[in-house]
Formats: sequence, structure tokens, C-alpha cells
Amino acid sequence: MRDSNHRNEGASEAADWYEQSNGSAPRPRVGARKLVDQSKEAYKKGQYREAADCLNASIGIFRETGDISSVAWCLNNLGKIHYRSKDLAAARACLEESVTLFNGLQDSTGLCWALYNLGRVANKGHKHDEAITHLEQSVDHFRAGTDRAGTAYALNALGKAAYRRRKLDIAEQALTESLQIFQELDDLAGTAWTLENLAKIAYRNRTLPEARDLYAAALANYRTLGEPDGVAWCLLSLGKVEYREKRYVDAIKHVEEGLEHYRSKSDYYMLACGTEHLARIAYTMREYVKAEKLICEGIDLFERVHERTSVRDLKAALAEVRSHLERERLAQAQHAVADRIRQQSAASLQPYDSAGPPLQQAGPGRTIPNSQGTTMTPNATPLPPAPLSETSNAGFLLDIGGMEIPKVAPFVWTTHTGPLSDAEFDDDSIPA
Repeated sequence: MRDSNHRNEGASEAADWYEQSNGSAPRPRVGARKLVDQSKEAYKKGQYREAADCLNASIGIFRETGDISSVAWCLNNLGKIHYRSKDLAAARACLEESVTLFNGLQDSTGLCWALYNLGRVANKGHKHDEAITHLEQSVDHFRAGTDRAGTAYALNALGKAAYRRRKLDIAEQALTESLQIFQELDDLAGTAWTLENLAKIAYRNRTLPEARDLYAAALANYRTLGEPDGVAWCLLSLGKVEYREKRYVDAIKHVEEGLEHYRSKSDYYMLACGTEHLARIAYTMREYVKAEKLICEGIDLFERVHERTSVRDLKAALAEVRSHLERERLAQAQHAVADRIRQQSAASLQPYDSAGPPLQQAGPGRTIPNSQGTTMTPNATPLPPAPLSETSNAGFLLDIGGMEIPKVAPFVWTTHTGPLSDAEFDDDSIPA
């Protein structure tokens, strides 16, 4: 899933990089500073291994010279790098040591950022209660230091952790305050992804119009910023909300527009998620042929990214869609035969042919010829047409004119309990 926070960290979190160290540097630290600069450039390019190697080398130099403040800041940055490279254990170790050092130095600024990053690592590792504790402490330290931007970041992360813990009241309160600060600071990026997070809560609370409006506002900000990842994510999210509102045409439009971006990036995972959602819409609209095609595409995409659980679920959905298609085919065959029977019955009940002799005044006991050369007696009750013969031992078969077809039950709409049901669509993910 997209980690939207990474897009905004460069400018807004520059303060938590090494530049926080003050004072003139002794000669041995010059090489360490160059290593820190190299690490920062590699981090911006997403070259996390190189960034980590440079920081580890600089930390060794700072430890030798007894520069504890620089060690603490480098550990904080190294924790961020490990977080990006998904090594949460290494990230936690670095950040816990950084917190300890900042506490010993009584460096409140460094402590704010170290607690913030430690809370994010805990949340990523599904330790949401621990994350909430760290982030609440971070918010308190940022407020004490009057760092408005830092407060907004920490509140946003706190809202995310509370959302994951299903403490929606805490999440909404934190995110609302975060949004207010970002708007006061004219931070469009922070505003955009905080609006996204609030939209998640509204969606979870089933206030769909509010969720739609929040996603639309976030989308407008991302378009202004020229941020294609944010635009595509919001488009898929809007489609999800509109699906729930049964606005299927709008949902299809927005999901397909979002998928265009992921096609250009060859992002197979997001392509698979969006394609699965289109399949769900088609299924709900009973467009089973289209749903079958989309599910097959989704299976292929999920297989490319080795999402075995999703592949298994979609294969189960595919079996159900195909069973619907088979029932439709059999129902159409039954309706065709029923139409044929009605036509044959109507023809057999015609008493006279238009080419036959003129009608005579009928009376009791008199016979009237018909076009087949036979006669009928007025006032006599005509025999009903012969009933259809139904076999009792051939498994629901109708014997009509020597032709046997399955006897299909009336079409019944069923609700799928698997991936195409009205369950959450990838709703456990919330942008950072």
C-alpha cells in the first residue's frame, strides 16, 4: 500500500535530520558530517542500504569522539531508514537508544522526533497501544516546544494508531486538530493526507456522504500539488465509497481513472486491488460475463505479486460467478422451451382453419366439420391439452417432444460471502 507520509517528509521533517547538531565540529567529525550528508541524499533517492551504511559509519566516528548528541540524531535517522526498508526490529532498537540518549541530554526537540518515529514503528508492527502511548508523549513534547508542524505530524500519526486500534473517537479528535493546524500553516500535502484519514473514519462509521466529500477534498489538493500517487489513491477510495452508495457508474469511472496511473507505473498490486473492485461492481450489477473477465485479470495480477490469499479468494469468487453464468444459461434454455410449448398449445387449440368450410348454425346434436375433416359436437366440453410428462426418476427432467432438458429452479439472487461480498474493500489500510 502507498505510504503517503514519505511524500511529505523531506521538507517538513528536515529538522529531525542530523542538522540539529550545533556548535563547531572538531577535526575528526568532518568525515562523519560528509557521511551524514551522503546518507541523507541516498535516503531521498530511496537507496536505503547505502543510507544506512553511511550513517553506521558516522555513528562510529561520533562515538569515538564522545559526541553523544550527534549519535542520538544519527540513531533517530537510522531508525527512519530501517522503517522505510521494513526492518522494524532494527528500527525499534535504534529509536529506543535514541530516546534514551535524548532523555539523558534533556534534548526536548530530539525527543519529540524520536518518540514520533518510535510510535510509527510500533504502529507498523501492530502494537497499537504502545504506538498510542509514544505518540501522545510526542504530541505533548511538541506542544511544549511550540512546534506547530511537528504537533500536526504527531497528531496525524496518533490518529492513525487510534484508528487501527478501533478507538475512532480518539482518532477523529486527533486528526481534526491535525487538519486545523495544517490548514493554518497552508500545508496542502499535510491537509490532503489528513483529509484522507478522516475520510477513512467516516467510511468506517458508515457516514458515506461525509466520506465522499472528504475524499473529494483530498483529491482536489493532490491535483493542485500535482501528486499522482495521491490522486490515484483518492480515486480508488472514492470508487469504494460510491459503490457502497450504489452509485455504480460513478464508482466505475473513478476506479478506472485511478487504474490508469497504476498501469503507467506497472504497480501490479494496486492494479489487482482496483481490478478486483471493478469485478465486485460488475458482480453486484449482475454483469457476470464482465465480472468473470475482471476476476481472471485480478488473479493474474495477484499471482505476479505472490498474493496467494487474494488469488485463492478470487478463485472462489470466480467459481461462484461461473455458477451464476451456468444458471443463467439453463434458465434461458428453459424459457426458450416454455415459449415453444406455449406456441404449440396455442396452435392445438385453434378449432377451425381459415380455409375451411363456412360455419353453420350449430344446434344440439348437430356436428360441424373443421379443417382437419373431423367433426365436433356443440355444447360438448373440449378435452384439455395433454399434460407435460415429468419423469420421476431422471433427476428433474422435462420430456418435451422427445427432447430432455434440465428443469431449472427460478433464478434466486444470492450474496457472496467471499471477496466479492459487500464486506470491507481493503479497509484496514490507512495512509500514514
